[in-house]
Amino acid sequence: CPRGLGGQAIEAIRRVRFSWDRDNDKKVFISLVGLGDDAALSRLLTREGSRLMQAGTVFESITPFIFPRYLKKRGKNDLRGQLEAELVCRGLPAPVEITLGDRADLSRGRFLQYVRSRRAQHKRPPTTYPYALTLRFAQPVTGPLTLGYGSHYGLGMFAPAAEE
Repeated sequence: CPRGLGGQAIEAIRRVRFSWDRDNDKKVFISLVGLGDDAALSRLLTREGSRLMQAGTVFESITPFIFPRYLKKRGKNDLRGQLEAELVCRGLPAPVEITLGDRADLSRGRFLQYVRSRRAQHKRPPTTYPYALTLRFAQPVTGPLTLGYGSHYGLGMFAPAAEE
């Protein structure tokens, strides 16, 4: 929440124990993991060994990237066009280089084992084929970086490369 939360809002969030998944007719239990600004979260994640909120010029897929629209050979819906649109809407620069991983990268990252689609027909992506990508930027970008279909559920997550 960019402007922060007041005391009443924080207390209300602390009291939430579950929500309801109407698609599956089940309770979903909720646990508050932490509160704080980007700097506090970055310190916590870095201390735990995560690179998610670090800066870098090279970012690698750590969860499968799923294209949000049908992939075309050229134009605004080709690989570069869709990635650039995702980055622009997040206020980030276009990458200078995009590298597609191969089948071995998908296996190594266990990308084929992820749930890559929702059950509801109208909420499914055009394809569930996972991609492993490496994005190179001209200037350092600060994470977290999540792109594509299901990025708000943890798909399309990128982290700065361990060795730049």
